[in-house]
Amino acid sequence: MTCSMIPTSNNFKLLFCSFPDGFGNFTYFMDMYEDESNNATVTEFPKVIGLGQKMYFGFRVESGDSELVVFPDVCKATTSSSFDSTPLHLIIEDA
Repeated sequence: MTCSMIPTSNNFKLLFCSFPDGFGNFTYFMDMYEDESNNATVTEFPKVIGLGQKMYFGFRVESGDSELVVFPDVCKATTSSSFDSTPLHLIIEDA
């Protein structure tokens, strides 16, 4: 499997993965929303979030496989794009 991170105009990154031997491709998307209705996408970053303020995210995957789903297990905020960067602030842990 080969995966590539593709930056987008709204500071999110798309993860594009391809498989050998004709297994197919899939692309993950993650959006941040202004409220729980998920109607208004956050478009300006950085987004200031206060302590205790709720955050709203949407995840989806595009693929030829209709059975493929996204399950976010860990989500964290860091000061860099490195997964192991510190300090970190957990948003989702062991979901």
